[in-house]
Amino acid sequence: MDSSFRTTPVVAYFGGPSLVGIYLIDELLKRGCRVQIFDEDEQTWQKGALLLKSNFGLTYGTGKNLFSQSFDYIFVSTLLPKVLGTGKNNFGHFDQLMSVAVKHLSQQGKIVVALPLICYSKKNLEEQIIFEKYLSKNYSVRAIYIGDVFGRGMDFYDNRPISKILLDCIKKKKIIIPGELTPVYPIKVEDASKEILKVLFSYWKKGETRVASGIVNYGNLFLNLKNYYPDLQHQSSSIKNQSQLLVNLPISINKKIEEKTFEEIISWIKSRVESQSVSPKIIKFTRKHKKMPYKRLKIFLATLAFLLFFLASPFLLLLFSWFTRNTQTAVVAKTMFIKWTYVPLVGQKFVPLVEASGLVEGMSRILNRSKEVFGLADTLTAGVLGKQKFELEQVSGKLYLELDSLYKEASFLESDIVRAPLAKLLVEDTSELVRIRGYINSAKEVVKALPDLISGEKPKIYMVLHQDSGKLRPTGGVISSFTLLTFEKGKLINLEVYETKKSDALLKGFVKPPEAVKNYLKVSNWSMLDSNWDADFIESAKNAEWFLEKELDIKVSGVIGIDESVESITEADFLSTRLLGKKLLDLALERHLQFYLHDSGTQSALSKIGFTGSVSPPNCGVGCPTLWAGLNEANIGQNSKSHEISRFSRFEINIENNKVSYTLAVNFKNNADSEYTSYLRAMSSNKSIYGSIKIIESQKSIFIDPEITGDSSKIEAGVYFELGPGKEKTIIFNWSEAVSALKTTGSSAQIYLRKQAGSVGDKVEIVVKPQSGEIFTDPRFELTNEGTYRYNTELKRDFSANMNN
Repeated sequence: MDSSFRTTPVVAYFGGPSLVGIYLIDELLKRGCRVQIFDEDEQTWQKGALLLKSNFGLTYGTGKNLFSQSFDYIFVSTLLPKVLGTGKNNFGHFDQLMSVAVKHLSQQGKIVVALPLICYSKKNLEEQIIFEKYLSKNYSVRAIYIGDVFGRGMDFYDNRPISKILLDCIKKKKIIIPGELTPVYPIKVEDASKEILKVLFSYWKKGETRVASGIVNYGNLFLNLKNYYPDLQHQSSSIKNQSQLLVNLPISINKKIEEKTFEEIISWIKSRVESQSVSPKIIKFTRKHKKMPYKRLKIFLATLAFLLFFLASPFLLLLFSWFTRNTQTAVVAKTMFIKWTYVPLVGQKFVPLVEASGLVEGMSRILNRSKEVFGLADTLTAGVLGKQKFELEQVSGKLYLELDSLYKEASFLESDIVRAPLAKLLVEDTSELVRIRGYINSAKEVVKALPDLISGEKPKIYMVLHQDSGKLRPTGGVISSFTLLTFEKGKLINLEVYETKKSDALLKGFVKPPEAVKNYLKVSNWSMLDSNWDADFIESAKNAEWFLEKELDIKVSGVIGIDESVESITEADFLSTRLLGKKLLDLALERHLQFYLHDSGTQSALSKIGFTGSVSPPNCGVGCPTLWAGLNEANIGQNSKSHEISRFSRFEINIENNKVSYTLAVNFKNNADSEYTSYLRAMSSNKSIYGSIKIIESQKSIFIDPEITGDSSKIEAGVYFELGPGKEKTIIFNWSEAVSALKTTGSSAQIYLRKQAGSVGDKVEIVVKPQSGEIFTDPRFELTNEGTYRYNTELKRDFSANMNN
């Protein structure tokens, strides 16, 4: 995504879980940044990340998928002290890392490299030379040199001078010093992370280098420590100090850090010594006390009750936050579980509970973000429909940013669900979250284009087709009337309703209708009333636009198709975009609401989530064919109502060598007192070869050759039939197509049955006959005694299932 639309900075972190890195990431997350870690050893990082107060907004990458986006800031940690108990950084060579990093930085971005101030190895010198090469070529690359870091979580056995001094002092051993005038460069980890933050987010002159370190010599350090610990001893070492500075220290050392060095070291050592000297008081019970005194018993029971409550409290908080979606409660539960992970031997058992708390925290954040989205949507709706002036671009811009943040948080939550062991207990079906992310992403694109859709230099007009589903037609019903909506400067300024027959009376000239319309509707001149003969709403909408221009000389920017089900939306629904949005989403998914807009970006976004009514079966990838069908029914009678007809369909797929045979049988029952006449078409792949249509009525069968039509996306086989009052009739379509991809074991396919617009949940049965062996489907089909797989449902929406041999 373009970094100009981001609401929070995105920071890439390269390197292992160093002590400075953990504290830095904690500060970045607290400031609302998104942090993506790139390190080959994710398991080690997850252990180091337990020190974080919150990991919301933290994701992991690997060397194989280095960059999927540009970053606002890139932080590179090289050979800094690691966290106690974690491994080394396995990322790779520093020069390769820098080469890739500078290519994936946003235009205003910055790369900060943290290098050790002290050189303890030849590798330090090599990386310093490499860094200076990139610094001379790219002014977006900056360095900060870090002294010997100490603080909570440090490793005392990493052979650094400050580590040895602190360990000897805590254990009250003799301090080994290489020479009284030899300098040491200590800095508290909190101060180091704050200095790095200043470098990341503040202005920086070209060529400037920062140092985060204090400076003392061994002699002065020992004398100051001895003032607090008189028994402390030291011993001079004959071993020469091999370390050297990687940068000219006096140029920019922070004097405030230097002045605090003694105070911080002594304060930190004091806290460590005192924490180790505290031991629990042991209460001994002798045989003389056969019964515990009443007061002591009360204290004991109260203490026991407190301990039990303390142990149960994080579980109770987690449950409470799950049911109430309270973010703060989830954070508290997570913090308590994190502390439990430090318990020896059993600490790792609580890591899944930390992850579960993080999931609840993420869900709560999404819920709170959703409230912000709906609030802005209410403002937008009121502004467009109301009379008061409002800034469309400002409100839609804020709504776009909120939707973008909501999409990102849903993405982070999805990745956390995949990793967390307890995720299935909290989230049963992740596919729903994937669908919601798709809806959010499409909503983003629509909101982004909204100023162009309903504003601009000229008024924008949209045509709404009112389709009577009682007279079922391919896109929902007969076009009984239509409405023209006019928008200007982001507001609805006019709404006019027209009767289709009166508009058609203004049509001049002759328009040749499709053959089926001519033969069965008995019309010689085509008009808007019957213009939706194509099941693909986009094609039918273009026809309606053409007739509108010829009849009323009006051009529109798009067409919206609705049927009688949309009438369930009331005026009260417009007072809450949450209720309105839910109803509109259901209506669009059930194909009672369809869109064709001239704006290509918006149309593409709506097409991805199936809101355009196009005949476009889903694509499951290379070597994965889609086995699909659809019905296209047109009520062509004068008085019959489509709602008075009961329908039951059976879609059978028979997988054979190099081909698939299909049978689509539809049973009709007329519950009305009048005759029902219809033109029925089966739709399928453009590679389909149809056989004769079989019609069964009163246990008698006849065979009819289908009327074949089609285009580049589909082939249709049509048949006309009549059904008397109280009668039943079954119409059976048969066809086949060559499909070689299902021949081998392990192959995949997708089953798809398209729902007709305007219909309301007809019962269907899908049956699969595999060539041999077992198949696996999602959703799961029932295996019958005949060796077929069967699934029954009501076709309220398109049906789709994945199948594997």
